Amino acid sequence: MRTAIPGLHTAAVLLATLSLAGCQLLTIKLPDDPLSELEINARLATHRFVGHFSKTVSEAADEITATSKAPSIALNALRWKIAATAAVSTAAFQTSPRDALVDTWVYCVQMENFLGRGAGASLFGPLQSRATTASAALVADIAELGAIFAPADELPRYQEFVRSYADEVQLRDLATPRESAVPALYAFLGIGVDEAVTTVGTLSQVVSDFGSRVSLLGEQLPSHTAWRTGLFLRESGIDGRSLQAELAGFNARIERVAVIAEQAPDLVDAALLRVNEELAVLIEAIDAQREVVMKGLQGERLGLMEAIAGERAALVEAVAVERAATLEELERYSDEVVADAWSQIRSLMSIAIFGLIALTIVLFGVPFGLGMLVGRVTKRTS
Repeated sequence: MRTAIPGLHTAAVLLATLSLAGCQLLTIKLPDDPLSELEINARLATHRFVGHFSKTVSEAADEITATSKAPSIALNALRWKIAATAAVSTAAFQTSPRDALVDTWVYCVQMENFLGRGAGASLFGPLQSRATTASAALVADIAELGAIFAPADELPRYQEFVRSYADEVQLRDLATPRESAVPALYAFLGIGVDEAVTTVGTLSQVVSDFGSRVSLLGEQLPSHTAWRTGLFLRESGIDGRSLQAELAGFNARIERVAVIAEQAPDLVDAALLRVNEELAVLIEAIDAQREVVMKGLQGERLGLMEAIAGERAALVEAVAVERAATLEELERYSDEVVADAWSQIRSLMSIAIFGLIALTIVLFGVPFGLGMLVGRVTKRTS
């Protein structure tokens, strides 16, 4: 019986070891390629820069509009607000934090060149310096972000690319859509499109990015709607000042009709007829403005819905990609678990067989040997 106890102890140790090994094999780590903390912070900083950019440009444009009495300058200021904020949003809301930061940087330098020495150098007449000052400040701000978030060994190359591309590809006007600088960036860095974006982050990071974009788009919607509506009205010759002037003139004509009614009642009908005609024109103008406002709201709503739909499609695609990667990784881990389990089982069976043979030898061989030894001793003694 005592000889069996070490065997049981050995078997218990082996079973415990196998159990621990099995637990370690079954600890499955799901695959994820998270963005680094630096990349996440760069993405958030670029998104915040969109709000700072929009505020800076809007304040400069509003100051130009309030100071200048020329309708053409006020119109250009409104066009600048709309074009600039739309372009910077497109540049900043890209999947890759690096691409978004560099493309936003490029656009700020392009805008500075456009307003300072390019095709837009005379958009605001004597108030041009207000726009160039704002654009120079934005270039300094985005360059500071680049110095913070770009790796130190790569920053000089990004700076070189931004300067060279902005000088080579300049903005022509405020109406032409801007082309992204990202393809040129890939060519400059010597990387292919398929290897440019190695990861979009984990699912939680993708969802966070989606929420940030939608939030910023929602914040910009009221301003863009008002700006686009005002632009359409100004281009159509209708604005708030003209409507106020028409209403003031209409009130004055009503007062004249009241005076005519008191002094020359026989002329009241003709005066009322003219007032009705003018009222019809005024109502038509108000209806036109209302229709323009509604169309502007509808256009902005559709634009926001399209943007959200695009972001949602990207989110669904990211989820599908991560789910497929997870399933593939689970399948690989399952194969490894099965292979390692069989290896452990074979090893345990070999040990068990060896132990069984040794136990058999001990149980049967030792008594037999002892019997033979006792028999010889007894025989010699007798």
